[in-house]
Amino acid sequence: MRFTSFLYKKPVDLPGDRRMVVWYDAEGDFKSFLAAFRAPNREVLSTEASVLKTRRRAGEIYGLMNESENPAERDRCLLIYAPSGEG
Repeated sequence: MRFTSFLYKKPVDLPGDRRMVVWYDAEGDFKSFLAAFRAPNREVLSTEASVLKTRRRAGEIYGLMNESENPAERDRCLLIYAPSGEG
């Protein structure tokens, strides 16, 4: 398996049954990768601009994941990217 394939597979597989994962990257090595990352039912939020706004948005999305009748909202997973290493 190529490294790029392995790297792409991680944010697709990580949320799985947890449905929400926080990816800390204090060195910022994966910033451009996650900025361009797209996968079905996966939403990526970054804390880079504002941790507070990201937490609020994550709360909104998580509420929909738990309460929505819409399968597109209910079945998605959330990956929160924290490039500063703080969340």
